[in-house]
Amino acid sequence: MNEAGEVLISGAGIMGHGIAVCFARAGWRVILSDPSAEALGQARQAMVQAFLLLAESDGTAPEQAENALSRISLVTQLPAAVPPVVVEAVPEQLTLKRQVLADLAARGTAETLLCTNTSALPISSLADGLPHAGRLVGTHFWNPPYVLPCVEVVRGDRTTEDTMDEALVVLESIGQQPVRIHQDVPGFVGNRLQHALQREALALVEQGVVSAEDLDRLVTNSFGLRLAVMGPFERADLGGLDTTCRVHEHLLPHLDRRTEPSRLLTEPVRRGELGAKTGKGFGQWNADELPERIRQRDLLLLRILQLRRQTEEQPDGKNSLQ
Repeated sequence: MNEAGEVLISGAGIMGHGIAVCFARAGWRVILSDPSAEALGQARQAMVQAFLLLAESDGTAPEQAENALSRISLVTQLPAAVPPVVVEAVPEQLTLKRQVLADLAARGTAETLLCTNTSALPISSLADGLPHAGRLVGTHFWNPPYVLPCVEVVRGDRTTEDTMDEALVVLESIGQQPVRIHQDVPGFVGNRLQHALQREALALVEQGVVSAEDLDRLVTNSFGLRLAVMGPFERADLGGLDTTCRVHEHLLPHLDRRTEPSRLLTEPVRRGELGAKTGKGFGQWNADELPERIRQRDLLLLRILQLRRQTEEQPDGKNSLQ
């Protein structure tokens, strides 16, 4: 497959327009489809801001952002025939996703690479009824996709090996970091890890061991920093497997094992306190200040990625910080 081609993205929400930025920035022509003209208008504004953020981060000229944006076409109607690569990014509703995927598959061919961006729904269930089910693959981008490079490439029960390989090639061609997920397990891999940490964090705060604010401060100033440069298996090797084994023998019996959400989640949700989007969650949020808070977060993440790449690119393994 060519390094730059054409892709159709169905759904112009948070993930859809973010994925469009990834492809357009890499030189691909993008058709961003959504039945709502209002959603498309909001998506265009969000993409403009995304390209400006990326330009601020890497120092590129504004003209490059304009060129990338010009490669994105916004449409309310799907074309009669879709391009060779299609990404479904509609809301996380099984019935809706099945309907959209069936429509997209009908407009494609047996060669169309059909990707579904879902973080929770089984790929195998989404493939039910599709004419070429082996060509459906899960591509779980992380939000925002143009900042976080990982994409979980998830094999459904019927996904072929060629489909998996092709998806990885496409994602690598746009600068993402795809990870092959061999089994269609609930939550895939990233969310299982993320929510295992969230469950223990909620349990510790619920038990009065630490405040939510201090727990966040602990994570971001200790092992959270380390997670940006090494995963749990490398950390275990460097720390010593014998040490990790001894810690597990002592600690694992004390970790939270509940199978239902903590009351620290259910009670605020019942009150309508949903976090930043309602102004109150574990903390207070000012709607006027939120966009800048998110922008600063994304700039910091981009700078961390840039520093990591610079370090990895040093010859003979030399660290650029030395």
